[in-house]
Amino acid sequence: MCHWSNLPNLGQRFLWDEQSGAVTLVHQDGSRETWQHDTRFRRLIKKVDPDGAIHLNEYGERGELLSETDPLGNRTEYGYNGELQCTWVRTPDGQETQYRYSRGRVVEKTTWSLDQEDKIRERYRYDTQGNLTEETDALGNTCHYLWSAQGALDEVQYPDGSRERFVRDAFGQVLEHHQRNGLTHYYRYNLLGQVIRHSDSPLDEAGVNGTRYTWNAANRLEAIHAPDGTVRHYRYNAYGKVTSERDEKGLTTQYEYHPNSHLVSRVIYPDLSQVEYRYDNPKNFVSDIINQNGEHHRLAYHPNGLVSEEHTVDGRHFLYRYDLNGHLTQRTEYGTSQSEQTALVTRYERDAAGRLVRKVLPDGKEVSYAYDSFNRLRLVDDGHWPLAYGYDEVGRLTEEYQGFASLFYGYDSAGNLTRQRLPDGNLLAYHYQQGQVSRIDLNGRILSEHQYRGERETRRITGEVVSEFDYDAQQRLRHQRATAVVQAEMEGDAPDVTPVMQRRYEYDPAGNLTQILDPHKGNREYRYDKQHRLTEALHHPIAYPEALPQALRWRGISEQFTHDAAGNVLGNDAASRGTQVRGNLLKQKGDVRFEYDEFGNLTREVRSTKPLWVREFRYDCQHRLVEFIEQRQGQKTHFAYTYDAFGRRIQKQDLLAQRPNAITRFFWQGERMVAECADDDNIFTADDPKPAHLATYKSYLYSPGSFVPLAQLLGKGRQSEIYYYLNDHLGTPQELVNGKGQIAWSAAYRAYGNLAVAFVESVPQPLRFQGQYFDAESGLHYNRYRYYSPETARFITPDPIGLAGGLNQTQYVPNPTGWVDPLGLASDPCKELSNPGYRTEIPHGFNSLEEYNAFKKVLLDGLPPNTDVYFQGSSVTGYKHSTGEKFDVNRRSDFDIAIVNDDLYLGALNAPKDKKFKQKTGPLRIGPLTDNQAEYLKLDDLRLKLSQMSGRDVELMLFDNSTEALRRPSLKVNK
Repeated sequence: MCHWSNLPNLGQRFLWDEQSGAVTLVHQDGSRETWQHDTRFRRLIKKVDPDGAIHLNEYGERGELLSETDPLGNRTEYGYNGELQCTWVRTPDGQETQYRYSRGRVVEKTTWSLDQEDKIRERYRYDTQGNLTEETDALGNTCHYLWSAQGALDEVQYPDGSRERFVRDAFGQVLEHHQRNGLTHYYRYNLLGQVIRHSDSPLDEAGVNGTRYTWNAANRLEAIHAPDGTVRHYRYNAYGKVTSERDEKGLTTQYEYHPNSHLVSRVIYPDLSQVEYRYDNPKNFVSDIINQNGEHHRLAYHPNGLVSEEHTVDGRHFLYRYDLNGHLTQRTEYGTSQSEQTALVTRYERDAAGRLVRKVLPDGKEVSYAYDSFNRLRLVDDGHWPLAYGYDEVGRLTEEYQGFASLFYGYDSAGNLTRQRLPDGNLLAYHYQQGQVSRIDLNGRILSEHQYRGERETRRITGEVVSEFDYDAQQRLRHQRATAVVQAEMEGDAPDVTPVMQRRYEYDPAGNLTQILDPHKGNREYRYDKQHRLTEALHHPIAYPEALPQALRWRGISEQFTHDAAGNVLGNDAASRGTQVRGNLLKQKGDVRFEYDEFGNLTREVRSTKPLWVREFRYDCQHRLVEFIEQRQGQKTHFAYTYDAFGRRIQKQDLLAQRPNAITRFFWQGERMVAECADDDNIFTADDPKPAHLATYKSYLYSPGSFVPLAQLLGKGRQSEIYYYLNDHLGTPQELVNGKGQIAWSAAYRAYGNLAVAFVESVPQPLRFQGQYFDAESGLHYNRYRYYSPETARFITPDPIGLAGGLNQTQYVPNPTGWVDPLGLASDPCKELSNPGYRTEIPHGFNSLEEYNAFKKVLLDGLPPNTDVYFQGSSVTGYKHSTGEKFDVNRRSDFDIAIVNDDLYLGALNAPKDKKFKQKTGPLRIGPLTDNQAEYLKLDDLRLKLSQMSGRDVELMLFDNSTEALRRPSLKVNK
């Protein structure tokens, strides 16, 4: 049988060999894939990939799968009882998981350590209908599930006593969802089961409209009507693909497709700039992306679909090699010279389970990785600054060691973090109500108290300072105020209330910030172009400056911005306007000239007018800034920077300083910096601080689950002074106050984050936009994986995650008034104040970006070309929707993967009835796929490989279009 296509390189031939049971698929380029089945039962016994990788399956006499052997010879084995129920699984590294059954259901799961000395046991109970009623983890914490007579989940009772309830209609559709945090979501549906209204207030109350959804005759989402009256519209082609999206301001983005296909060919933005996509390989993966400046980003692939080459718009060239299991083994990066002498080669070594055990860097240095007997990361050693980790019985991190520093953690029965010991010995205790942090204690005394309405904080008490937050109908911060409330000395007298600050925020229909009204610092106005990029920022002093302290009297700021089509911020001079930044490398802005190395890293800045200066930037083989040198009016500055194995900055040193505190060290909790100190601070204990530490040691505390700072502890240990952050809508520090509301630091910023004026500087305050630390020596902001220059509104090095961070790999954010990038990897609309637990980087369940990228490659390479893929469920939100249970708490969470592909969706709808594919509503989807269904769609091998890589169950769901998929919390898997 032959298959032709109107698309290039998509022709295919199928060859059958009835005698051997083999089916061979021959692609247009001559590459082949073969599936061989036994001739008796048609079970898959061998699969040969286009790269020659061979997968083998072995079966028992009753058809049970006994073993799977991957292309590298690693063998996974399965054991069964007399009823053919799988009772044990042994992975290639020897780890065994056992299952015990009762009446056909798993009632106990035991995972043994590799040395067989320890085990993790989980227990399950069911009702007579087979519904799970109890789930008990290895520590004895139990979740209870209550079900209706119709088999629908009615209530979840968590180990900490909190509850979650569901009220349903006669069709089983959720009408009310009462969350653990006290918030209730209300839903209404049409006759097809599509959501037509949603609100967090009862929909039958007068004046409550909520969000409305309208659908067209083809059951596709046509418009979203927000509570404030704004509307977003969608239009589709005959294949159900979105062809236009009109936003709340009436600006339209158009999508064009290759004829009679689902492949996007061009996206046309409201300002008529466009991005084009081309496909010229047998799998129809994207091979060429042409950006708004007409520059090409090219991709080539191995026969098995893994990326083999990549050419960027700035002239860099990458080569990728993999083992037969699809794991990356070598990455070679060429600069613009394409020279072998300067090429950077990184090598990766893995164990039988596919885990990274050694990384050899281009300079020959090595990083080793070790795991405990339950396959959890235990040690990372780069030969300089070792990192070590310890876990409790259910896999939660309990201890962390960084060089000479350590952090310790404790949890409650529901998996909430309850105790944290900082590197200087300070102890934090977290208290919860309805699953949310209600109070934080520092060394046994109250540090802060928090009140919420649903997921949004409405009131915070820090010392004598009371902060209040109000939100608009779109849940955007509308008004915040802080007052110092001092209780009267005489009983019965009213407390003394002193205003500390207040700000009001205004937005346009598309959600862009238009005004900040601040009676202390003045009012700010913002204007935007058709792509919602900032074009003008005005900061006016208040009308009566004489009413302000002298420090607050200033002239205000006026800023204008122009952009090229690719989103690069240009200079404001006439010569810059209308120009293009070639390769996204800014060469000139005003009187400053920029130079780059062959890898796109900024190496030199030269100012040609007075005051003259020259600045140099030097990098290691991983493109991390290791030296900064400046010559300015006869004065020289020279700093050096050091990092740990994960690329977190752990030290900066003033190489010219004669003072004793020339070295500053940094300590981390995951991706957040939690402390800094002078080099000699580590020799003193928390109970015996020295006076010098009050000026050199600082700890940083954050709002739970976010990068937004909550407090700064100045000094080491229990004698530290406490200062509280007052942040704006982005989570950017605006004031730092003590417990009585006295301002210790206050400043105003320019639009892209550089400090315009410091009103008060009684204490140092280096934090800027979320995730950023200000370096006074260079003016740069250290932004975790990169350095950000607020003067140019861009990063000084290309994005280490490439296209996953966006087409423009040096752009900070599209709009600095509404977007943040806490990691320096990928910008995202600011969600902190409305959903503090939302992850904008990678899904829950991955220990590192590298681990996620390896999983992502296998996932994308195993699906048809131009499939849109999304992580959904608890790996995105951090909790299970039906139970509210946190990710990996009391269970080993699975991965929910949403697949948007016309062919797969239609193939499922047109499948034989015995496959039992069924469309579900809310949103419209098929799945999760059963084993039989996954095998029919040839997705069973992919699901198995993903499960083996992650050690988790992987659930696959099919969607007709991305609009439907995005009705659930989603994180797109970028190609």
